[in-house]
Amino acid sequence: MSVTRRHFNRTVAAATAAIMMPSTSCVQSLADRPTWLLFTKSAGWEHEVVKQAGGPSYLARQLAPLLDTRKLILRESKDGKLFEPESIKQFAGFIFYTSGDLTTEGTDKEPPMSAAGKQTLLDAVAAGTPFIGLHCASDTFHTEGDEPSDF
Repeated sequence: MSVTRRHFNRTVAAATAAIMMPSTSCVQSLADRPTWLLFTKSAGWEHEVVKQAGGPSYLARQLAPLLDTRKLILRESKDGKLFEPESIKQFAGFIFYTSGDLTTEGTDKEPPMSAAGKQTLLDAVAAGTPFIGLHCASDTFHTEGDEPSDF
């Protein structure tokens, strides 16, 4: 997506005005926004679109403004511990760009999802928590000889 100078200037002006407002209601409403997790753990090959080189991945930079227009916050992580019962509650929805068995450390060397965390995720989705699987997410939890993902 290309950004014109005019669009950029309008965005900066609007953001500056919002920051400069004396009211705390702006800060409170931001804190009240639901957070979605962009989970990008790779147990196998990691796609370029989700590599993080000292900042958000390309995918996160593209998705964040889309979620922002819907009053949602995007948090990107490869940390499987976020699916533990006490941690998962902070997320209103999930976007997966993942590959392989996420209950193993994998090539990204990030903490894996525990078996309990995997079950907590499955239970949350079964109970209606929104879940979006992008591209390689269809290969998540898939191992040779098994059926594809148990989602």
